[in-house]
Amino acid sequence: MNMNLINTEYSFSYYNNLYSAKEPQGEVDINELIEIVKYGYIKETIENARNEQDKETYKKIKQGQIPCVTLSGIFIERNSKNLMQHSGLIQIDIDDVDNYDELFDKLSKDIYSYVCFKSPGGKGIKVVVKINPDEITHLEQYYALEKYYLDEFKVKIDSACKDVARCLLLSYDPDIYCNPFSEVFTECLMPETIEQKTNSNKGSYLIDVKSQDKHEVINEIISCIEQNKIDLTDTYENWIKIGFGLSSEFGEAGREYYHRISQFHPDYNPTQCDKQFSNLHHRNNGAIGIGSLIFYAKEKGIDFKLASTKENNKPSKPTGKSHFEILKQKSQTYTFNNVELVMYESLRQLRLRLSMDDRVKPYMIFGNSTLNEIVQHKPTTKQQLLGINGIGQKRADWFGQEILDIIKQEK
Repeated sequence: MNMNLINTEYSFSYYNNLYSAKEPQGEVDINELIEIVKYGYIKETIENARNEQDKETYKKIKQGQIPCVTLSGIFIERNSKNLMQHSGLIQIDIDDVDNYDELFDKLSKDIYSYVCFKSPGGKGIKVVVKINPDEITHLEQYYALEKYYLDEFKVKIDSACKDVARCLLLSYDPDIYCNPFSEVFTECLMPETIEQKTNSNKGSYLIDVKSQDKHEVINEIISCIEQNKIDLTDTYENWIKIGFGLSSEFGEAGREYYHRISQFHPDYNPTQCDKQFSNLHHRNNGAIGIGSLIFYAKEKGIDFKLASTKENNKPSKPTGKSHFEILKQKSQTYTFNNVELVMYESLRQLRLRLSMDDRVKPYMIFGNSTLNEIVQHKPTTKQQLLGINGIGQKRADWFGQEILDIIKQEK
């Protein structure tokens, strides 16, 4: 085996500088990147940048004189639509490091650190990590890495790295670190927390919600979207979260809703949309619910006039909660008896063991909402187990029988 060629499988597009970073000038591999950084191919330019005190001059050097690469893949043009092939790499930018030597030493000992080197400005660290070579999971892997670096190193990484077309500026660092045998980071995470934004369209569209049936509620929202040609999927992240939410709430039935919601994006493609939903549904762990869709709808000005509901022929007492909060609360009001608590704990221990065996976080096996649903419904066959949100065919084949054995034993 020729050890000098071990890294050549990782290739990506090369650009002369950020100003010209629209169409690539060629392709390089990770070996060439390491060589450029280590042996000072652009040493003079980097030292000029590090010594420059004037911010505007520094900015001009950074954007106009330093070559760069789209580390995560080969592109026709530098945008996510024109990705030809994902490289299986992602860059991690840690800016303005106070304890540089200490942090660099910790990063170089981490099992996921493939390459580490000093940033062009000299105050930050750039890390290259191996990930799944797939554009579909790129964003989720970024979020999992963001959490990983915060938990393990107490550092916040640059959020711009979630962009698959993000440019990595080359640098000069004779002490660059490389571990060709670093582990591939496989975890995915899509946080449910949504950044609050200023809603300039508040109350533009008002719809009556006359039923508590979740299908009817979503149909009314989507009908408003269709009538007014509203695009809720204007960012890739929105699109993914909406897909996960529909999968969690409706399972396979969410596919039609996904198409109806996605159709107003200018790049909507039925085949691509179908593929995306299948991928999200297969990997869904139930962590994201329908709340993301509700939030994005409200951000686009879709508001709700809630009808009063009756229970046991008595007017319901005002709760001060929205219809959707009530639905969510109802799904969480189930109380476990003593036998079910034992079953819950046994299933939780199974999840922990599986996560340790596969070296992934427990939520990657199945989420708490899936765990709760299993205990509530107590499936007795694999077919019934497939009806549980967050349990697809792959998970059922992998550990489904162990779940059924625990249910049978604890019932």
